[in-house]
Amino acid sequence: IWRTQQPTFQSVYVPHLDYDFQRFGPDDPRSRQAVRDLDRTLGPLMDDARAAGATVVVFSEYGIENVTRAIHPNRALREAGLLVVRDEDGELLDPIQSRAFAVADHQVAHVYVRDLADLARTREVLAKLDGVEAILDDAGKAREGLDHPRSGEFVLVSAPGTWFTYYYW
Repeated sequence: IWRTQQPTFQSVYVPHLDYDFQRFGPDDPRSRQAVRDLDRTLGPLMDDARAAGATVVVFSEYGIENVTRAIHPNRALREAGLLVVRDEDGELLDPIQSRAFAVADHQVAHVYVRDLADLARTREVLAKLDGVEAILDDAGKAREGLDHPRSGEFVLVSAPGTWFTYYYW
């Protein structure tokens, strides 16, 4: 595309570090090989872009650390009667009927609470989970720059060495 179309902007996603780092951890030899493979893959593209006078910007979406323990906020919310599932050829999370559910992404989970009357109960359930380092409410989200209207009523932050799963089953 770069050579034939000469775009004024091109964005490229390369999964080398994403999947292997998640599967094996950042210190595994397979992850280190992924770094070498990425360098070999991106080198020619970056050389062509620079030769054409383009500005090259490389960034990462997130960093990954070694983890040894998983935290399951949706299981806890389900056990507390706050998360609801429906049967459609198997159990599916029902976010519309759920009073609370978490959207988990590694060391952070956004928790959505349908009725503000359930905020205290939801926080109480989540605070009991071993490995939750912080539960950010509105003030905490603002302090951390996470006070977007769609960020959830709470944002959970995991302790080092732990991560949040999305599992509700």
